[in-house]
Amino acid sequence: MRLFAIAFFSVLLVCGTSSAGVTLLVDFGPFKSGNKPVGNQKKAESSTDDFALADPQITPDAPINNLAIDFAKTKPGNLLALEGSGIDADLNFDTGLNGFGAPGGAWVDTPIVDCYIYTHKKTASLTISSLEEIEAGKTVTVAVWGGGDKPGQDTTFSITYDGEVSESKQVKHGVSQDQAFAVFTFTKTSGVDKLKISYGNPNNFAGFGGFSISTPSEPEVAEPE
Repeated sequence: MRLFAIAFFSVLLVCGTSSAGVTLLVDFGPFKSGNKPVGNQKKAESSTDDFALADPQITPDAPINNLAIDFAKTKPGNLLALEGSGIDADLNFDTGLNGFGAPGGAWVDTPIVDCYIYTHKKTASLTISSLEEIEAGKTVTVAVWGGGDKPGQDTTFSITYDGEVSESKQVKHGVSQDQAFAVFTFTKTSGVDKLKISYGNPNNFAGFGGFSISTPSEPEVAEPE
């Protein structure tokens, strides 16, 4: 019996416990109306390496939601399903969509930011819901990619979670890809499973190319004696 107990305890030490992080990746475009493509469809294909420029903790093999958005389905209240690593969620365009931006300008052929949704001289927003798979107490990182395709088409972003609005952060048009994003964090609260992302420019167009949501993976912890 003593030998059995020691062997069993050794297994517990090796197995331990760990907590996997979650990753949700969204790249807007190319776009369509019904079944017909609209605009320039030669969008640069994004990879997890591109998203990792803004958030290195994302899961390397996470799926990317390349949203070929049908504008007929982007009215407020219509949910788009998103698939991630360790999480599935829903996306709602709170204010609908003004339109799309095809590749052009300084970011042509640049993954994530070469094709985008936009708003003009006002703030628009979208809401990601069904975030209950993120554990309470986890630090959540949100990276947003933006900017239009001409000088002056900078994008100001903020997030709202659990009634708290973050500080605003601006992405300038024309910066290099490794600077074309803004990063926010918040602590997950039990039962609060919606996140709003706002974007706009009071004087010009504002583009929104995509976003990522992630939590870190926790290292394996051995069981106590």
